[in-house]
Amino acid sequence: MSWWGGFVHRHRWWVLLASILLFVASALVLSRGGTLNNSNTFHFESSQALTLESQQLPTSIANGFEVVLGSPSLTVGSPAFESAVTAALAPLGRDSRVQTILMPPLDSETAESSLISTDRHWAAVEIGLNIPTFDAATQVYPSLRAEVHSDVLTVHAAGDLALNSAFNTRSEQDLQRADVSIPAALVLLVIVFGSVVAALLCLGVGLVAVAGGLAAMYTMAHVTDVSTYALNVVVILGLGVAIDYSLFIVSRFREELRRQPSVEAALGVTMRTAGTAVAFSGITVAVGATALLFYSGTILTSMGLSGSFMVLISVVYALSFLPALLAILGDRVNRWRPGSLLRVFRRRGAVAAGGAATTGTTSATGTAAASGATAVGQPSDPGGHGFWARLANLVMRHPVAMLLPCLALLLLAGSPLAQIHLAEADITLLPPGDDARQGTQLLTAQFGQGNAIDVVLEFDGSPYSPGNVAIAYQLGQRLTTFAGISAVTSYVNEHGVSGVAAYQQLYADGLAGLPAADRAGVSQLTGSSIAVLRAYTPHPESSDQAQNLVRYIRAHDRVGGARVLVTGNTAFDMDYVQYMLDQTPAAVAYAMTATFILLVILLRSLVLPLKAVLMNLLSLSASFGALVFIFQQGHLSGLLDFSPAPLDPTIPVLVFCVVFGLSMDYEVFLLTRMREVWREHGDNRRAVAAGLQASGRLVTGAAAIMVTVFLVFGLVSSVVVIKALGLGMAIAIFVDASIVRALVVPALMRLIGPVNWWAPRWLRLRSDRRESAAG
Repeated sequence: MSWWGGFVHRHRWWVLLASILLFVASALVLSRGGTLNNSNTFHFESSQALTLESQQLPTSIANGFEVVLGSPSLTVGSPAFESAVTAALAPLGRDSRVQTILMPPLDSETAESSLISTDRHWAAVEIGLNIPTFDAATQVYPSLRAEVHSDVLTVHAAGDLALNSAFNTRSEQDLQRADVSIPAALVLLVIVFGSVVAALLCLGVGLVAVAGGLAAMYTMAHVTDVSTYALNVVVILGLGVAIDYSLFIVSRFREELRRQPSVEAALGVTMRTAGTAVAFSGITVAVGATALLFYSGTILTSMGLSGSFMVLISVVYALSFLPALLAILGDRVNRWRPGSLLRVFRRRGAVAAGGAATTGTTSATGTAAASGATAVGQPSDPGGHGFWARLANLVMRHPVAMLLPCLALLLLAGSPLAQIHLAEADITLLPPGDDARQGTQLLTAQFGQGNAIDVVLEFDGSPYSPGNVAIAYQLGQRLTTFAGISAVTSYVNEHGVSGVAAYQQLYADGLAGLPAADRAGVSQLTGSSIAVLRAYTPHPESSDQAQNLVRYIRAHDRVGGARVLVTGNTAFDMDYVQYMLDQTPAAVAYAMTATFILLVILLRSLVLPLKAVLMNLLSLSASFGALVFIFQQGHLSGLLDFSPAPLDPTIPVLVFCVVFGLSMDYEVFLLTRMREVWREHGDNRRAVAAGLQASGRLVTGAAAIMVTVFLVFGLVSSVVVIKALGLGMAIAIFVDASIVRALVVPALMRLIGPVNWWAPRWLRLRSDRRESAAG
């Protein structure tokens, strides 16, 4: 890395040109865009059954949506209701993109239809489109939905197309609203550096890196499915990580400018120290994100890949584009210092800067005043006279008294995690006032017969053969005896037909022997080789009673001559959560093991990496406790505009894989500074105090920027997944940078003592050889 710093300095204009060309290429890719969607591919029982249903059962609204219209004063059958529905749908009837409009009978007060609500105040209309693919239909849906409106009736849309469009639209709107994080980050950077030029450098690298990350994401979208949430993850990670990495490199460069005889030497040392830390930190964060690849078939895989590419691109720009600019600017990196900020830094020089240079004075270039606290914590001044060194020494004088309250506080913050309830995400991920959410809730509450559990029979031949009819009839009769099932609808449960022989006779000629009125209903429940026995239960989909019923059905649904699969929202929820739980141990073990190995290579110690991994788990436990407290138990739901609900498994998994790497950022920067002092003096207490003094202010400033970015996304996002991700990450980083790094880490390192730096002889020798060569 030292050689790389010299190389960049000698060829700074060429490196800058290469970085600009990479940015231009990213902009060209972004101009092409790409289609994002939230598709999953699973292979568990309920998913297999759903696939069979989608392949063999007919649907009247393929690539379409539903419109729900109603009024508290008008009812189906009244002329006013019928005319209002007709007028609202008239624009769709003239739209060439609409293929079919299936309406219930609206001219009769006694007509029965599944498209008429139980209270007869609502009617559902199925809109079929002549658009070939779901993705294409999603693109045109907003314009179609805008055509349906009424001054008399309340109108809502529903269905998968409406929900998918809602998630896409709101994700894009959330991203636009989160733009406020950019000026907020700039203000914090100016406060940290006291230099507008240095602040703009860091922000510029962040924005350029985000463009590269988005380009990588859209490139992936052309060859595989990429989740709409990946867009938000890339921007959140890009702004936070790239700005943080740039902050540490710029800060170390300004510090080395005062020590080294030339800009080239300063850049070489900066790359060898801060550059190495950034490289390892970036790899660590990327490794954490790649743990999401263990959840194959879910939207998490695309989010993991997108996040990993984003972090690696941030590292590339931080180690090429940024040092090239630093080589060109030299001492001018300290230009444009706001007068008010300069006075603040001068007044607080002894405390905030730890005795940096001489308080209130500047060099000819103004470097010392602009650098602030970066002048402290040097190996040549390890006594630790600044705020962070005094804090470290205070903690190390009373390590047990400091450690126990902190651990108790962190465990208390994580205690709600014991009550976590996981369930598949549903429409509650959207805000309560969302049109598609309200329409879907109306369909469930007003049109359904309760929670439907589909028992799918897959035969070797036609479901209408005598033998297969007998199998279906036997299972159907058994289902009606199960406690908790209120009704069973199937092709062997027709009114006026009794006994297996009668059904075998009825289907002797397939559907041809059925009355025309019954034919359509039966065709919705039978395919070329499957039959669906739809059992209804009054128990809510996510209730323990419904889940127990699914387990009971699966334990007693075995029949000879057919494969039996159970699906429906409850069954899918159970299978999905179990799948996520099954993959989690391997993902967690991978992230922790890979991180441990990387830190061993960087720190040449076995104890410090283990301590770092354990400290990360403390930060994460507090974050998970907060997620349960807020999003599951419903605290702050009114303020944040969401509905309390069980956590979707993707939320804690996503937070773990992203935050586990991000939290390691500060551990890496903190411990590398401590290690520099340890190698020079061999004094553990001095290393802790001087290392914390050298990096404490920067870690705090970097954490403040990252927390601000994450918090903005958490507060402005309307989709619960991104809201929870933003708030969970902000809480974890805040806890990590304040309680863990400032208090717990110094206390533990004091208790462990010189053993912190122990390593096997072969690792020490290799470290000595490499660092001697670098020196």
